[in-house]
Amino acid sequence: MVRMMMSSSRSVSTNSSSLIHSLEDKISSEHISTMLNIAEQDNKRGFEDTKSVRLYNLITLVIVLVFLGFLTVFLANKDLSTYQDVIRIIIIFGGGFGADFGYKSRIK
Repeated sequence: MVRMMMSSSRSVSTNSSSLIHSLEDKISSEHISTMLNIAEQDNKRGFEDTKSVRLYNLITLVIVLVFLGFLTVFLANKDLSTYQDVIRIIIIFGGGFGADFGYKSRIK
């Protein structure tokens, strides 16, 4: 029984080493260059994705700040109680959005 297990493990290791050896013979410098080019393109795409996400976040932040500035300049001077109610609603919405974002990231 032990001999049979030993011989089967030898045949598996022999088959896998011959498979690796045959693959080594088939891989050329063109294959390696192609793989390196694909990896470089993937890195460029990842960089571009990160760059676009940062730009999107910056634009969103600027829009929110402009909106809050608009509310502060035009609404705070005219009707302070309405301004306070609007700011309170925005804070509640932001808190709910942040809690939802935190909950979803915890699930993942």
